[in-house]
Amino acid sequence: MSGSNASMLSEEEKAAHSKQMASPWYMPLAIICTAAVNCALPPTPTEKTMIEELKQNWSPIVQRIWSEPANSLDSDDGAVVERAVVGQIVVRLSTLDPSFIDTVIKPTDLTLAVCFRNWMHATKRDDAVINNTVILTLLQPELASPWQRYLAEHPPPSPPELLPRVTLGASKKAGAQKKRAPAQIADSMASGFAKHLASLHMSLPGALQEIALLRAFWTITRREFAPFARGVAKCGQLWAALAQIVRRAARATDPYDRKAVMRALMFYTDMIHYVTGDGAEFADDMIFNWVSGGLFDALDESVECVLHQEEGPKLLTLIATIIDGTFSTLSERTRAALRSQLPRTGMVWKIFKASLTHGDNDSAEQYAENHAAFGRGGIPNDRNPLWRQGAWEMFGLIAVKARGADRCARRACDKEAEGVRCATKGCKLTRYCSMGCMRQDGEHSDMCSKGWFAIMEQSAMSTIALERLSRLAV
Repeated sequence: MSGSNASMLSEEEKAAHSKQMASPWYMPLAIICTAAVNCALPPTPTEKTMIEELKQNWSPIVQRIWSEPANSLDSDDGAVVERAVVGQIVVRLSTLDPSFIDTVIKPTDLTLAVCFRNWMHATKRDDAVINNTVILTLLQPELASPWQRYLAEHPPPSPPELLPRVTLGASKKAGAQKKRAPAQIADSMASGFAKHLASLHMSLPGALQEIALLRAFWTITRREFAPFARGVAKCGQLWAALAQIVRRAARATDPYDRKAVMRALMFYTDMIHYVTGDGAEFADDMIFNWVSGGLFDALDESVECVLHQEEGPKLLTLIATIIDGTFSTLSERTRAALRSQLPRTGMVWKIFKASLTHGDNDSAEQYAENHAAFGRGGIPNDRNPLWRQGAWEMFGLIAVKARGADRCARRACDKEAEGVRCATKGCKLTRYCSMGCMRQDGEHSDMCSKGWFAIMEQSAMSTIALERLSRLAV
């Protein structure tokens, strides 16, 4: 556009035209990125000289990007490459010369803040994953990466030291001058994870990396940045996104993609000490978000996949134990949500069948040893077969607690039971509001026809199961 034509534009038109242009610093960085990608491995002497010069000038470069984000934080597709380029350069140069990391982790360098801000504003897999990679690798240097050996020999600052440099990237909204308060930073971080995990652009391998960063933040911030834990507990969109990842991964055919089932469920179990300790006041919000976000649908759909994993029964038991351990403090809103999602008779039936595996508890001696492991303190071995028994007992128990004996036994019906009992002999507790509800409860009738539900009822109501499993929530 010529100078004379530009002078005729209104302020609004000038702003719109500016938005269509790349950020002023992007093209030079794109050239640097291309040069780095085309470097040999190991680099030639000339390329080594280039890398050394970049080390000397890198911090001023990211200082300018931090101060002048220009169009890089926009939501349109054109900004994706601008948000990715810093992370791409860092990853490539650190692969060519791992000592480049020393520049990135200097106390005054803003690379981590820029990468985290770019991650916060990411709209596609490309800009989310590359910035995630830079942050996660430095927070957890033991992870496999091209820099792993160098980081082992030259440890970066501890995660608590790096954390403020990372979260600085969430300290402002795009274009804002005023810094966010700590609670606002925490909420924006939790929302960032929710947005990425819920995105249709996020692949399951990308989701695995997002969950890895989420769990890393959870571990570090419990002591160093308490507002993040509160933000996670209260972020309904995050828990809904995690449940959706479980469902997506359970349908996947690729074994690597299916790992996302377990990784997502592990984050639920990470809450076990929080909701009975520092986060007890947020337990009700968190359990409500679990239930309303689709946790039980996700477990129903993924239970067979989970049971095939060595630690799967333990995760199921711990999730149910967290709900049971907080039940007495739950609001009527949360209890109503639980009633709407329970019982999960079909899911419990699948876990119950898995607990009948021959050889696990065939002798009294085997059973006694497996049982004793739950009374020794700590959490028993993943292979202990009583995790499977514990899982179906605990899910049966919370269903009984949530619905009580006075409500119709069919899920999604909240009417009072009026004496219509399951017709199967020995099924003592199952009552319905009407014959119609009893006929519609196909999951229950299927189990009863096989003669197992009466046994499950008796065991789920036993105090032995409660006494054994309640220790895990402490």
